[in-house]
Amino acid sequence: GEAGVGKSSLLEEAEPGLSHLRWAWGVCDGGFTPRPMGPLTDISEDLEADADTLSLHFWRGGDDAATWRYSRLAGDRAARAYANADAAALYERALESGRRVAEVSDVDKRDLWRRLGEVRDLAGMYEQSLDAFRLALRLSTEDPLMSATLLRQRAQVRQRSGAFGPALAELSKAERMLAAETSLDARRTRVRLRSVRAGIRLEQERLQDALDIAQTLLDEARETGEFEALEQALLTMDVAAFQLGDTSVGDRTREALTVMNARGNSLRAFAAHGNLGGFAYYAGRWDEAVASFAAGRVAAQEVGDVVGAAIVALSLGEVLASQRRFDEAETVLTDAVRVLRVSGVPAFAAYGEVHRARVLLGRGEREAAEALAQDAELELVALSQKVSALEAALVRVEALTRQGRAEDALVLLESNAGSATGEGVALQPRLNLERGRALTALGRHDEALAEADAGVALADQYSLPFERAQLLGLQAEVLALTGATDAARAKAEEAGTVLAGLGVLAA
Repeated sequence: GEAGVGKSSLLEEAEPGLSHLRWAWGVCDGGFTPRPMGPLTDISEDLEADADTLSLHFWRGGDDAATWRYSRLAGDRAARAYANADAAALYERALESGRRVAEVSDVDKRDLWRRLGEVRDLAGMYEQSLDAFRLALRLSTEDPLMSATLLRQRAQVRQRSGAFGPALAELSKAERMLAAETSLDARRTRVRLRSVRAGIRLEQERLQDALDIAQTLLDEARETGEFEALEQALLTMDVAAFQLGDTSVGDRTREALTVMNARGNSLRAFAAHGNLGGFAYYAGRWDEAVASFAAGRVAAQEVGDVVGAAIVALSLGEVLASQRRFDEAETVLTDAVRVLRVSGVPAFAAYGEVHRARVLLGRGEREAAEALAQDAELELVALSQKVSALEAALVRVEALTRQGRAEDALVLLESNAGSATGEGVALQPRLNLERGRALTALGRHDEALAEADAGVALADQYSLPFERAQLLGLQAEVLALTGATDAARAKAEEAGTVLAGLGVLAA
Protein backbone atom coordinates (compact mmCIF):
# COMPACT_ATOMS: atom_id res chain seq x y z
CA GLY A 1 0.00 0.00 0.00
CA GLU A 2 2.80 2.42 0.79
CA ALA A 3 4.09 2.00 -2.75
CA GLY A 4 0.70 2.84 -4.11
CA VAL A 5 -0.07 -0.69 -5.30
CA GLY A 6 -3.26 -2.45 -4.25
CA LYS A 7 -3.34 -5.82 -2.50
CA SER A 8 -4.97 -7.54 -5.46
CA SER A 9 -2.19 -6.34 -7.79
CA LEU A 10 0.52 -7.58 -5.43
CA LEU A 11 -1.10 -11.02 -5.21
CA GLU A 12 -1.49 -11.16 -8.96
CA GLU A 13 2.21 -10.43 -9.48
CA ALA A 14 3.18 -12.94 -6.80
CA GLU A 15 0.89 -15.69 -8.09
CA PRO A 16 3.57 -17.75 -9.90
CA GLY A 17 5.67 -18.00 -6.73
CA LEU A 18 2.64 -18.66 -4.55
CA SER A 19 1.61 -21.45 -6.84
CA HIS A 20 4.95 -23.14 -6.29
CA LEU A 21 4.65 -22.68 -2.55
CA ARG A 22 1.12 -24.14 -2.51
CA TRP A 23 2.37 -27.10 -4.56
CA ALA A 24 5.21 -27.78 -2.14
CA TRP A 25 3.04 -27.35 0.94
CA GLY A 26 0.28 -29.48 -0.52
CA VAL A 27 2.64 -32.30 -1.45
CA CYS A 28 4.48 -32.18 1.83
CA ASP A 29 1.83 -31.03 4.29
CA GLY A 30 4.54 -29.15 6.19
CA GLY A 31 6.24 -32.44 7.08
CA PHE A 32 6.85 -33.95 3.66
CA THR A 33 3.85 -36.30 3.95
CA PRO A 34 1.87 -36.43 0.69
CA ARG A 35 -1.86 -35.60 1.01
CA PRO A 36 -4.63 -35.01 -1.56
CA MET A 37 -5.02 -31.50 -2.86
CA GLY A 38 -6.87 -31.84 -6.15
CA PRO A 39 -4.90 -30.83 -9.25
CA LEU A 40 -2.01 -29.42 -7.20
CA THR A 41 -1.19 -32.84 -5.75
CA ASP A 42 -0.27 -34.34 -9.10
CA ILE A 43 3.37 -34.57 -8.09
CA SER A 44 4.48 -35.25 -11.64
CA GLU A 45 3.11 -36.39 -14.93
CA ASP A 46 6.31 -38.40 -15.36
CA LEU A 47 7.57 -39.71 -12.03
CA GLU A 48 10.62 -41.33 -13.58
CA ALA A 49 11.73 -38.12 -15.28
CA ASP A 50 11.19 -36.10 -12.10
CA ALA A 51 12.48 -38.75 -9.70
CA ASP A 52 15.79 -36.95 -9.17
CA THR A 53 14.03 -33.78 -7.99
CA LEU A 54 11.55 -35.73 -5.87
CA SER A 55 14.37 -37.72 -4.30
CA LEU A 56 16.04 -34.49 -3.19
CA HIS A 57 12.81 -32.95 -1.86
CA PHE A 58 11.81 -35.97 0.20
CA TRP A 59 15.36 -36.54 1.45
CA ARG A 60 15.58 -32.95 2.71
CA GLY A 61 12.17 -33.28 4.29
CA GLY A 62 13.05 -36.48 6.13
CA ASP A 63 10.54 -38.75 4.41
CA ASP A 64 12.58 -41.97 4.31
CA ALA A 65 10.00 -44.11 2.50
CA ALA A 66 9.59 -41.61 -0.33
CA THR A 67 13.35 -41.02 -0.47
CA TRP A 68 13.91 -44.76 -0.82
CA ARG A 69 11.39 -44.98 -3.64
CA TYR A 70 12.39 -41.97 -5.71
CA SER A 71 16.16 -42.27 -5.16
CA ARG A 72 16.11 -45.82 -6.54
CA LEU A 73 13.98 -44.70 -9.46
CA ALA A 74 16.31 -41.79 -10.21
CA GLY A 75 19.39 -43.97 -9.75
CA ASP A 76 18.11 -46.53 -12.23
CA ARG A 77 17.42 -43.78 -14.74
CA ALA A 78 20.93 -42.36 -14.31
CA ALA A 79 22.45 -45.83 -14.66
CA ARG A 80 20.59 -46.45 -17.92
CA ALA A 81 22.06 -43.18 -19.20
CA TYR A 82 25.51 -44.39 -18.02
CA ALA A 83 25.79 -41.46 -15.61
CA ASN A 84 27.40 -43.88 -13.19
CA ALA A 85 28.69 -41.44 -10.58
CA ASP A 86 25.25 -39.80 -10.36
CA ALA A 87 23.58 -43.19 -10.08
CA ALA A 88 25.95 -44.14 -7.26
CA ALA A 89 25.09 -41.00 -5.27
CA LEU A 90 21.35 -41.66 -5.65
CA TYR A 91 21.65 -45.31 -4.64
CA GLU A 92 23.69 -44.27 -1.59
CA ARG A 93 20.89 -41.87 -0.62
CA ALA A 94 18.29 -44.61 -1.03
CA LEU A 95 20.23 -47.07 1.10
CA GLU A 96 20.79 -44.53 3.86
CA SER A 97 17.05 -43.81 4.02
CA GLY A 98 16.04 -47.44 3.53
CA ARG A 99 17.64 -48.40 6.83
CA ARG A 100 14.76 -46.63 8.57
CA VAL A 101 11.93 -48.06 6.48
CA ALA A 102 10.45 -51.25 7.93
CA GLU A 103 8.93 -52.32 4.62
CA VAL A 104 12.35 -52.47 2.92
CA SER A 105 13.51 -56.09 3.03
CA ASP A 106 17.02 -57.45 3.23
CA VAL A 107 16.61 -58.70 -0.34
CA ASP A 108 15.71 -55.15 -1.45
CA LYS A 109 18.80 -53.80 0.26
CA ARG A 110 21.00 -56.57 -1.12
CA ASP A 111 19.87 -55.91 -4.67
CA LEU A 112 20.52 -52.20 -4.31
CA TRP A 113 23.95 -52.72 -2.76
CA ARG A 114 24.70 -54.87 -5.80
CA ARG A 115 23.55 -52.15 -8.21
CA LEU A 116 25.66 -49.65 -6.29
CA GLY A 117 28.68 -51.93 -6.67
CA GLU A 118 28.09 -52.17 -10.41
CA VAL A 119 27.85 -48.45 -11.08
CA ARG A 120 30.81 -47.70 -8.81
CA ASP A 121 32.79 -50.26 -10.78
CA LEU A 122 31.93 -48.59 -14.09
CA ALA A 123 32.84 -45.21 -12.62
CA GLY A 124 36.29 -46.51 -11.67
CA MET A 125 35.51 -46.35 -7.93
CA TYR A 126 37.03 -49.77 -7.23
CA GLU A 127 37.48 -49.75 -3.46
CA GLN A 128 33.97 -48.39 -2.98
CA SER A 129 32.63 -50.97 -5.41
CA LEU A 130 34.23 -53.81 -3.46
CA ASP A 131 32.69 -52.45 -0.28
CA ALA A 132 29.21 -52.36 -1.83
CA PHE A 133 29.49 -55.96 -3.03
CA ARG A 134 30.76 -56.98 0.43
CA LEU A 135 27.67 -55.51 2.06
CA ALA A 136 25.46 -57.21 -0.52
CA LEU A 137 27.16 -60.51 0.32
CA ARG A 138 26.23 -60.09 3.99
CA LEU A 139 22.59 -60.11 2.95
CA SER A 140 22.80 -63.14 0.64
CA THR A 141 24.03 -65.88 2.95
CA GLU A 142 20.95 -68.04 2.27
CA ASP A 143 21.32 -67.82 -1.51
CA PRO A 144 24.46 -69.60 -2.81
CA LEU A 145 23.82 -68.61 -6.43
CA MET A 146 23.57 -64.93 -5.58
CA SER A 147 26.58 -65.17 -3.27
CA ALA A 148 28.62 -66.78 -6.04
CA THR A 149 27.52 -64.08 -8.46
CA LEU A 150 28.54 -61.34 -6.05
CA LEU A 151 31.91 -62.99 -5.51
CA ARG A 152 32.37 -63.14 -9.27
CA GLN A 153 31.62 -59.43 -9.52
CA ARG A 154 34.11 -58.70 -6.75
CA ALA A 155 36.68 -60.77 -8.64
CA GLN A 156 36.08 -58.71 -11.76
CA VAL A 157 36.58 -55.46 -9.84
CA ARG A 158 39.84 -56.81 -8.43
CA GLN A 159 40.87 -57.93 -11.93
CA ARG A 160 40.28 -54.45 -13.31
CA SER A 161 42.43 -52.96 -10.56
CA GLY A 162 45.24 -55.47 -11.20
CA ALA A 163 44.78 -57.47 -7.96
CA PHE A 164 44.88 -60.85 -9.69
CA GLY A 165 45.65 -63.06 -6.69
CA PRO A 166 42.71 -61.81 -4.60
CA ALA A 167 40.49 -62.01 -7.69
CA LEU A 168 41.30 -65.69 -8.19
CA ALA A 169 40.65 -66.33 -4.49
CA GLU A 170 37.15 -64.81 -4.85
CA LEU A 171 36.46 -67.11 -7.82
CA SER A 172 37.65 -70.20 -5.94
CA LYS A 173 35.39 -69.35 -3.02
CA ALA A 174 32.44 -68.95 -5.38
CA GLU A 175 33.16 -72.28 -7.06
CA ARG A 176 33.20 -74.04 -3.68
CA MET A 177 29.80 -72.54 -2.87
CA LEU A 178 28.33 -74.10 -6.00
CA ALA A 179 29.93 -77.52 -5.64
CA ALA A 180 26.65 -79.21 -4.70
CA GLU A 181 24.38 -77.18 -7.01
CA THR A 182 23.09 -78.93 -10.17
CA SER A 183 20.51 -76.50 -11.57
CA LEU A 184 20.78 -74.76 -14.94
CA ASP A 185 21.39 -71.46 -13.16
CA ALA A 186 24.25 -73.05 -11.24
CA ARG A 187 25.79 -74.34 -14.47
CA ARG A 188 25.54 -70.91 -16.02
CA THR A 189 27.11 -69.29 -12.97
CA ARG A 190 30.01 -71.75 -13.06
CA VAL A 191 30.58 -70.97 -16.74
CA ARG A 192 30.73 -67.26 -15.92
CA LEU A 193 33.24 -67.93 -13.16
CA ARG A 194 35.49 -69.89 -15.53
CA SER A 195 35.32 -67.16 -18.16
CA VAL A 196 36.52 -64.60 -15.63
CA ARG A 197 39.32 -66.94 -14.57
CA ALA A 198 40.42 -67.22 -18.20
CA GLY A 199 40.48 -63.43 -18.52
CA ILE A 200 42.60 -63.09 -15.38
CA ARG A 201 45.08 -65.70 -16.62
CA LEU A 202 45.35 -63.69 -19.84
CA GLU A 203 46.18 -60.50 -17.94
CA GLN A 204 48.71 -62.43 -15.85
CA GLU A 205 50.34 -63.28 -19.20
CA ARG A 206 49.75 -67.00 -18.61
CA LEU A 207 48.55 -67.31 -22.15
CA GLN A 208 48.28 -71.06 -22.63
CA ASP A 209 46.30 -71.40 -19.38
CA ALA A 210 43.93 -68.67 -20.55
CA LEU A 211 43.49 -70.31 -23.94
CA ASP A 212 42.84 -73.74 -22.45
CA ILE A 213 40.27 -72.51 -19.91
CA ALA A 214 38.39 -70.47 -22.50
CA GLN A 215 38.34 -73.37 -24.95
CA THR A 216 36.78 -75.72 -22.41
CA LEU A 217 33.80 -73.48 -21.70
CA LEU A 218 32.72 -72.50 -25.23
CA ASP A 219 30.27 -75.35 -25.85
CA GLU A 220 28.69 -75.11 -22.40
CA ALA A 221 28.33 -71.34 -22.72
CA ARG A 222 26.42 -71.79 -25.98
CA GLU A 223 24.36 -74.67 -24.62
CA THR A 224 23.28 -72.82 -21.47
CA GLY A 225 22.78 -69.47 -23.19
CA GLU A 226 25.46 -67.83 -21.04
CA PHE A 227 26.36 -65.23 -23.63
CA GLU A 228 28.52 -63.00 -21.46
CA ALA A 229 30.80 -65.95 -20.74
CA LEU A 230 30.80 -66.81 -24.44
CA GLU A 231 31.85 -63.28 -25.35
CA GLN A 232 34.61 -63.27 -22.75
CA ALA A 233 35.90 -66.67 -23.87
CA LEU A 234 35.99 -65.70 -27.54
CA LEU A 235 37.87 -62.48 -26.80
CA THR A 236 40.31 -64.28 -24.51
CA MET A 237 41.05 -67.01 -27.03
CA ASP A 238 41.90 -64.60 -29.83
CA VAL A 239 44.18 -62.45 -27.69
CA ALA A 240 45.96 -65.42 -26.12
CA ALA A 241 46.43 -67.13 -29.51
CA PHE A 242 47.73 -63.90 -31.02
CA GLN A 243 50.26 -63.35 -28.27
CA LEU A 244 51.38 -66.95 -28.70
CA GLY A 245 52.22 -66.19 -32.32
CA ASP A 246 49.02 -66.85 -34.32
CA THR A 247 48.57 -63.73 -36.45
CA SER A 248 45.51 -65.07 -38.31
CA VAL A 249 43.15 -64.33 -35.41
CA GLY A 250 40.13 -62.03 -35.47
CA ASP A 251 37.21 -64.27 -36.40
CA ARG A 252 36.39 -65.16 -32.78
CA THR A 253 36.53 -61.50 -31.78
CA ARG A 254 34.16 -60.59 -34.61
CA GLU A 255 31.84 -63.40 -33.49
CA ALA A 256 31.89 -61.96 -29.97
CA LEU A 257 31.05 -58.51 -31.33
CA THR A 258 28.16 -60.00 -33.33
CA VAL A 259 26.80 -61.64 -30.16
CA MET A 260 27.08 -58.34 -28.28
CA ASN A 261 25.29 -56.40 -31.01
CA ALA A 262 22.52 -59.00 -31.21
CA ARG A 263 21.94 -58.72 -27.47
CA GLY A 264 22.13 -54.94 -27.50
CA ASN A 265 24.90 -55.14 -24.95
CA SER A 266 27.68 -52.65 -25.51
CA LEU A 267 29.51 -53.03 -22.19
CA ARG A 268 32.19 -55.23 -23.74
CA ALA A 269 32.10 -53.78 -27.25
CA PHE A 270 35.02 -51.49 -26.40
CA ALA A 271 37.20 -54.53 -25.67
CA ALA A 272 36.27 -56.22 -28.94
CA HIS A 273 37.02 -53.08 -30.94
CA GLY A 274 40.24 -52.61 -29.05
CA ASN A 275 41.38 -56.17 -29.70
CA LEU A 276 40.61 -55.89 -33.41
CA GLY A 277 42.64 -52.69 -33.41
CA GLY A 278 45.55 -54.55 -31.85
CA PHE A 279 45.45 -57.30 -34.44
CA ALA A 280 45.35 -54.72 -37.25
CA TYR A 281 48.21 -52.78 -35.68
CA TYR A 282 50.56 -55.74 -35.59
CA ALA A 283 49.50 -56.79 -39.08
CA GLY A 284 50.52 -53.38 -40.40
CA ARG A 285 46.99 -52.12 -41.14
CA TRP A 286 47.42 -49.01 -39.03
CA ASP A 287 44.58 -46.95 -40.47
CA GLU A 288 42.25 -49.79 -39.53
CA ALA A 289 43.89 -50.01 -36.13
CA VAL A 290 43.37 -46.31 -35.39
CA ALA A 291 39.71 -46.58 -36.44
CA SER A 292 39.14 -49.64 -34.23
CA PHE A 293 40.84 -48.12 -31.21
CA ALA A 294 38.87 -44.89 -31.63
CA ALA A 295 35.62 -46.88 -31.93
CA GLY A 296 36.48 -48.82 -28.78
CA ARG A 297 37.25 -45.67 -26.85
CA VAL A 298 33.92 -44.12 -27.86
CA ALA A 299 32.04 -47.34 -27.02
CA ALA A 300 33.51 -47.32 -23.51
CA GLN A 301 32.80 -43.63 -23.01
CA GLU A 302 29.19 -44.08 -24.11
CA VAL A 303 28.54 -46.55 -21.31
CA GLY A 304 30.40 -44.46 -18.76
CA ASP A 305 33.27 -46.95 -18.47
CA VAL A 306 36.06 -44.49 -17.81
CA VAL A 307 38.67 -47.17 -17.15
CA GLY A 308 37.78 -49.13 -20.28
CA ALA A 309 38.04 -45.95 -22.32
CA ALA A 310 41.46 -45.24 -20.79
CA ILE A 311 42.74 -48.74 -21.54
CA VAL A 312 41.76 -48.49 -25.20
CA ALA A 313 43.29 -45.01 -25.25
CA LEU A 314 46.65 -46.54 -24.31
CA SER A 315 46.60 -48.56 -27.51
CA LEU A 316 45.50 -45.55 -29.52
CA GLY A 317 48.35 -43.54 -28.00
CA GLU A 318 50.82 -46.32 -28.80
CA VAL A 319 50.03 -46.33 -32.51
CA LEU A 320 50.01 -42.54 -32.68
CA ALA A 321 53.44 -42.48 -31.03
CA SER A 322 54.71 -45.04 -33.55
CA GLN A 323 53.41 -42.82 -36.36
CA ARG A 324 55.38 -39.91 -34.85
CA ARG A 325 52.14 -38.01 -34.19
CA PHE A 326 53.57 -37.01 -30.85
CA ASP A 327 51.20 -34.19 -29.86
CA GLU A 328 48.14 -36.37 -30.40
CA ALA A 329 49.76 -39.29 -28.63
CA GLU A 330 50.74 -37.19 -25.63
CA THR A 331 47.20 -35.84 -25.19
CA VAL A 332 45.64 -39.29 -25.38
CA LEU A 333 48.22 -40.99 -23.14
CA THR A 334 48.37 -38.30 -20.46
CA ASP A 335 44.61 -38.33 -20.00
CA ALA A 336 44.51 -42.14 -19.94
CA VAL A 337 47.30 -42.45 -17.37
CA ARG A 338 45.61 -39.86 -15.15
CA VAL A 339 42.32 -41.80 -15.16
CA LEU A 340 44.07 -45.11 -14.52
CA ARG A 341 46.06 -43.69 -11.60
CA VAL A 342 42.98 -42.17 -9.99
CA SER A 343 41.05 -45.40 -10.51
CA GLY A 344 43.79 -47.55 -8.96
CA VAL A 345 44.85 -49.55 -12.04
CA PRO A 346 48.66 -49.44 -11.70
CA ALA A 347 49.66 -52.04 -14.31
CA PHE A 348 47.89 -50.26 -17.15
CA ALA A 349 48.96 -46.85 -15.87
CA ALA A 350 52.61 -47.94 -15.82
CA TYR A 351 52.29 -49.33 -19.34
CA GLY A 352 50.93 -45.96 -20.42
CA GLU A 353 54.04 -44.35 -18.97
CA VAL A 354 56.17 -46.58 -21.22
CA HIS A 355 54.53 -45.04 -24.28
CA ARG A 356 54.75 -41.54 -22.82
CA ALA A 357 58.50 -42.20 -22.53
CA ARG A 358 58.51 -43.15 -26.23
CA VAL A 359 56.90 -39.79 -27.02
CA LEU A 360 59.58 -37.98 -25.04
CA LEU A 361 62.28 -39.94 -26.81
CA GLY A 362 60.79 -39.16 -30.22
CA ARG A 363 60.96 -35.47 -29.36
CA GLY A 364 64.62 -35.73 -28.41
CA GLU A 365 64.08 -35.48 -24.63
CA ARG A 366 66.41 -38.41 -23.97
CA GLU A 367 67.17 -38.03 -20.27
CA ALA A 368 63.53 -37.46 -19.36
CA ALA A 369 62.51 -40.47 -21.47
CA GLU A 370 65.07 -42.72 -19.78
CA ALA A 371 63.97 -41.65 -16.30
CA LEU A 372 60.26 -42.16 -17.01
CA ALA A 373 60.89 -45.54 -18.62
CA GLN A 374 62.99 -46.64 -15.64
CA ASP A 375 60.22 -45.72 -13.19
CA ALA A 376 57.70 -47.61 -15.32
CA GLU A 377 60.00 -50.65 -15.55
CA LEU A 378 60.42 -50.84 -11.78
CA GLU A 379 56.68 -50.58 -11.24
CA LEU A 380 55.92 -53.24 -13.85
CA VAL A 381 58.48 -55.63 -12.37
CA ALA A 382 56.89 -55.18 -8.95
CA LEU A 383 53.52 -56.00 -10.51
CA SER A 384 54.95 -59.14 -12.20
CA GLN A 385 54.27 -57.70 -15.67
CA LYS A 386 57.42 -59.17 -17.22
CA VAL A 387 56.65 -58.55 -20.89
CA SER A 388 55.60 -54.95 -20.30
CA ALA A 389 58.67 -54.42 -18.11
CA LEU A 390 60.84 -55.62 -21.00
CA GLU A 391 59.20 -53.03 -23.27
CA ALA A 392 60.06 -50.35 -20.73
CA ALA A 393 63.66 -51.59 -20.60
CA LEU A 394 63.92 -51.39 -24.39
CA VAL A 395 62.85 -47.74 -24.30
CA ARG A 396 65.56 -47.15 -21.70
CA VAL A 397 68.14 -48.87 -23.89
CA GLU A 398 67.30 -46.68 -26.87
CA ALA A 399 67.42 -43.57 -24.70
CA LEU A 400 70.86 -44.53 -23.33
CA THR A 401 72.25 -45.16 -26.81
CA ARG A 402 70.95 -41.81 -28.02
CA GLN A 403 72.58 -40.14 -25.02
CA GLY A 404 75.94 -41.54 -26.11
CA ARG A 405 75.93 -44.20 -23.42
CA ALA A 406 76.02 -47.26 -25.69
CA GLU A 407 78.06 -49.37 -23.24
CA ASP A 408 75.45 -48.83 -20.54
CA ALA A 409 72.77 -49.69 -23.07
CA LEU A 410 74.44 -53.04 -23.84
CA VAL A 411 74.74 -53.88 -20.14
CA LEU A 412 71.05 -53.19 -19.66
CA LEU A 413 70.21 -55.30 -22.71
CA GLU A 414 72.17 -58.26 -21.41
CA SER A 415 70.34 -58.10 -18.08
CA ASN A 416 67.01 -58.31 -19.93
CA ALA A 417 67.89 -60.68 -22.79
CA GLY A 418 66.42 -63.69 -21.02
CA SER A 419 63.01 -62.03 -20.77
CA ALA A 420 62.34 -62.40 -24.51
CA THR A 421 61.05 -65.94 -24.14
CA GLY A 422 57.60 -67.45 -23.95
CA GLU A 423 55.01 -64.67 -24.12
CA GLY A 424 57.72 -62.06 -24.73
CA VAL A 425 59.29 -63.76 -27.73
CA ALA A 426 57.69 -61.27 -30.16
CA LEU A 427 59.89 -58.57 -28.61
CA GLN A 428 63.05 -60.34 -29.81
CA PRO A 429 63.31 -58.26 -33.03
CA ARG A 430 63.37 -55.11 -30.91
CA LEU A 431 66.16 -56.59 -28.80
CA ASN A 432 68.10 -57.15 -32.01
CA LEU A 433 67.33 -53.59 -33.09
CA GLU A 434 68.49 -51.95 -29.87
CA ARG A 435 71.59 -54.13 -29.61
CA GLY A 436 72.41 -53.28 -33.21
CA ARG A 437 71.99 -49.56 -32.57
CA ALA A 438 74.29 -49.69 -29.55
CA LEU A 439 76.92 -51.69 -31.45
CA THR A 440 76.74 -49.22 -34.33
CA ALA A 441 77.34 -46.34 -31.92
CA LEU A 442 80.45 -48.18 -30.69
CA GLY A 443 81.75 -48.74 -34.23
CA ARG A 444 81.27 -52.52 -34.10
CA HIS A 445 79.69 -52.60 -37.53
CA ASP A 446 79.96 -56.30 -38.38
CA GLU A 447 78.22 -57.28 -35.14
CA ALA A 448 75.60 -54.58 -35.63
CA LEU A 449 74.82 -55.81 -39.13
CA ALA A 450 74.48 -59.38 -37.87
CA GLU A 451 71.97 -58.21 -35.26
CA ALA A 452 70.00 -56.31 -37.89
CA ASP A 453 69.94 -59.32 -40.23
CA ALA A 454 68.74 -61.61 -37.45
CA GLY A 455 66.10 -59.09 -36.41
CA VAL A 456 64.71 -58.74 -39.94
CA ALA A 457 64.32 -62.52 -40.18
CA LEU A 458 62.43 -62.61 -36.88
CA ALA A 459 60.25 -59.64 -37.81
CA ASP A 460 59.28 -61.49 -40.98
CA GLN A 461 58.58 -64.64 -38.95
CA TYR A 462 56.29 -62.81 -36.51
CA SER A 463 54.75 -60.51 -39.16
CA LEU A 464 55.94 -57.28 -37.54
CA PRO A 465 56.23 -54.69 -40.33
CA PHE A 466 57.10 -51.72 -38.11
CA GLU A 467 59.98 -53.54 -36.45
CA ARG A 468 61.08 -54.83 -39.87
CA ALA A 469 61.20 -51.28 -41.25
CA GLN A 470 63.25 -50.07 -38.29
CA LEU A 471 65.70 -52.93 -38.72
CA LEU A 472 65.97 -52.21 -42.45
CA GLY A 473 66.83 -48.64 -41.48
CA LEU A 474 69.54 -49.95 -39.19
CA GLN A 475 70.93 -52.09 -42.00
CA ALA A 476 70.98 -49.01 -44.23
CA GLU A 477 72.83 -47.01 -41.58
CA VAL A 478 75.50 -49.66 -41.04
CA LEU A 479 75.98 -50.29 -44.76
CA ALA A 480 76.42 -46.58 -45.37
CA LEU A 481 79.06 -46.39 -42.62
CA THR A 482 80.98 -49.26 -44.21
CA GLY A 483 80.90 -47.72 -47.69
CA ALA A 484 78.21 -49.95 -49.28
CA THR A 485 76.23 -46.92 -50.46
CA ASP A 486 74.12 -48.61 -53.14
CA ALA A 487 73.00 -51.37 -50.80
CA ALA A 488 72.37 -48.79 -48.08
CA ARG A 489 70.19 -46.74 -50.42
CA ALA A 490 68.14 -49.80 -51.38
CA LYS A 491 67.55 -50.75 -47.74
CA ALA A 492 66.56 -47.17 -46.85
CA GLU A 493 64.08 -47.00 -49.70
CA GLU A 494 62.54 -50.33 -48.68
CA ALA A 495 62.22 -49.14 -45.07
CA GLY A 496 60.68 -45.85 -46.20
CA THR A 497 58.07 -47.66 -48.28
CA VAL A 498 57.00 -49.81 -45.32
CA LEU A 499 56.83 -46.85 -42.92
CA ALA A 500 54.84 -44.75 -45.40
CA GLY A 501 52.36 -47.61 -45.72
CA LEU A 502 51.93 -47.54 -41.95
CA GLY A 503 51.31 -43.80 -41.94
CA VAL A 504 54.54 -42.96 -40.10
CA LEU A 505 55.55 -39.32 -40.50
CA ALA A 506 59.04 -38.48 -41.67
CA ALA A 507 61.58 -37.82 -38.93
